[in-house]
Amino acid sequence: MEVDISKHIVELLYEQDVVSLPGLGSFVGSYKSAVVDQVSGTVAPPAKTITFDDNLRMDDGLLIDTIGKSYGITFDTATDLVQNYVNQIREVLDRREIVSFTNLGRLYRDFEQNLQFLPDLTNFNTESHGLPDVKAYPIATPEPEPLFPVVDQPLVVENQRSSGPLPSAVSLGRLINHWLRDNVLLVGILATVVVVLLLFSLLRGPLDEATRSNETQVNVPPPVSDEEYKNDFPPEEVPREQKQPLTSDKQGAIVDDGTAEEEVRTTTTPPKNTAVPPVVVEKPAVTTPAPAPAGDKTGIIAIGAFKDQANVAKLVAKISAAGLTPYKTASGDITRVGVQFTYSTPAELNAMLSTVRKKFDSGAIIIQR
Repeated sequence: MEVDISKHIVELLYEQDVVSLPGLGSFVGSYKSAVVDQVSGTVAPPAKTITFDDNLRMDDGLLIDTIGKSYGITFDTATDLVQNYVNQIREVLDRREIVSFTNLGRLYRDFEQNLQFLPDLTNFNTESHGLPDVKAYPIATPEPEPLFPVVDQPLVVENQRSSGPLPSAVSLGRLINHWLRDNVLLVGILATVVVVLLLFSLLRGPLDEATRSNETQVNVPPPVSDEEYKNDFPPEEVPREQKQPLTSDKQGAIVDDGTAEEEVRTTTTPPKNTAVPPVVVEKPAVTTPAPAPAGDKTGIIAIGAFKDQANVAKLVAKISAAGLTPYKTASGDITRVGVQFTYSTPAELNAMLSTVRKKFDSGAIIIQR
């Protein structure tokens, strides 16, 4: 006796919403309302769509009972037939093949070994079964004709006497008033945005100037006068080279002849209102001139003297970044910073002095030649 179990599953889905395959899953029917596809111009009737849920594996006994009554066999025999049918489906699915149910759909496993069901176009809704899709297109409604003829040129009536004053044209001011009255909210929003932008542009200038002034005070300390620098050094500790003026040779180069005083600058204390971040500075060490090779002389050009060790560290780093040898010596709380180098001729000395004045400070002087 040959039993077509797939046929009984399809027949049951017309009457039932759930038909289970024991140990495998269940076919579930869901109502779907009519659909209008404006792109293709079709109207689909209400339908009952079928999906497969492998989580519903409990046997409701509906399929087994239907097969037993249809073929006049016992419940146990019908159970064995359904179980063998489910086992055959499992074997086909394990071989990564597709199980096809006539007029129902196809069942298969995807790459993640999950059961997937692809239904056919069969409509299991008994109320709309057999109804085909209907072609429907929107009806173009003609535009109503205007009550009055529209002409491009104004009508000219000849031999017409005026029986009264012509209506005056609506003024531009009245049109603007009507527009403002109808768009009060929009006008208020635009006015608020304009005011905010104006306030921002007015406040941005002082903030930028304050920021630039703070950066200038922190990074570039102002110099002090010669009198303040002289007061920092005791009279007996002022180097002899500071009292030597600078002269120029025939070529115009500045040469130290031992008679000029050195221009020295010290940093002043920042204003109380200026927020200066704390700087950790190592204790300054006294750098003595290194002995020059035989036949060369050691020269030292002083650039400035500072009380703030942070400024000392900045200038020393700047000299090192320029590829020169920094020189510094401390006298009390004042640290003198300069450049130490070796030379053989006065021309080399003058060239180094010119380089230091261009890169660091135009007031740099020679304190050792």
